Amino acid sequence: MGYPKACFMFASNKRVFQQGLRFFTHTNNSLIDEIIALRDGVHIQDNVTYATLVYLLLCGSSISITEIDVQRLTAILKSCGNIERFIPTHLTVQSMRNMEGKYVTNDSNVLKYRFKHQMIYEAVAISYFDVDPSSVISVLDYRCISGIIRLPNFSLNEEEPILIIPQDMYSNLAKRLFKILQTEYKTSPFDFVQLLCKTKIFLQDDTSFVQILLKEFDACKEFGDK
Repeated sequence: MGYPKACFMFASNKRVFQQGLRFFTHTNNSLIDEIIALRDGVHIQDNVTYATLVYLLLCGSSISITEIDVQRLTAILKSCGNIERFIPTHLTVQSMRNMEGKYVTNDSNVLKYRFKHQMIYEAVAISYFDVDPSSVISVLDYRCISGIIRLPNFSLNEEEPILIIPQDMYSNLAKRLFKILQTEYKTSPFDFVQLLCKTKIFLQDDTSFVQILLKEFDACKEFGDK
């Protein structure tokens, strides 16, 4: 969806308008459908494009074309139900270059590719969650968790794309939050807790999740132990 179309939808659709700034900072249904079409498409190039986007997601949203693991890419392709085949490195590189400006950007100084926008990152995460939820949860960033992650008791709004974490994966989410605390807020843990308490997943007041999260945090008294 282009910016002019997004602005028109924001101004003309009451439910979309109620999302406020969130509509422009997080993903939307049109983009998610576009990414899913790549995953489920009949053309191998579309499938490779999707697998490459997922690979970028699972590699922490930053990859170098000189360090691409084609075996891992092939495994992603297979996990989506596509025919098992070896993906030559040159095909992946070409796919990445074809996506420049649309889905990814290239930092020429360090020869690394990244998602062009948080919206694309979130659309890929939502689409691959249907395939391998545990792998997706393990790489979610805090912005995504606070923006689109919800627990099962959330009241759905069809205009607001979200990712609902089932109760049997609460532990996965708790572990990911603890990892973010370890790596990004090690020197300011209380700031992280304050931020976390303002998120929708905490405001949903799900006792089961809070207990699992506290148990995960209590499992290690010192952040460096894990």
